[in-house]
Amino acid sequence: LLDGISDKINFKKHTHVKTLQEGYTVCINETFDLVYSDLNLTDSAGSETSKVLNALIEDTPVIFISNNKTLNPNASKGDSSINHFINKDELNSETLYQSIKTALQI
Repeated sequence: LLDGISDKINFKKHTHVKTLQEGYTVCINETFDLVYSDLNLTDSAGSETSKVLNALIEDTPVIFISNNKTLNPNASKGDSSINHFINKDELNSETLYQSIKTALQI
């Protein structure tokens, strides 16, 4: 997906982790302009993932990706920790690009 938008946004660094614990460790030691994460990781799911990430990197926008079709894409019902959301069925280079632009306010 990032290859499809690399001509529009210059990613200086891209770090991939598979678990919330790995993400937690990376985010403690580094700073990022943007984080995007699946809501359901092997060691965390749903609002637990969003709350932990948002608390850890509170000044960094996070785009959450999920196959949960009941989530409101603008603000998950009852979960203020999800501000940017893409449904996996709608995930492609263009929707990711638009979400990045919105999250970074560019």
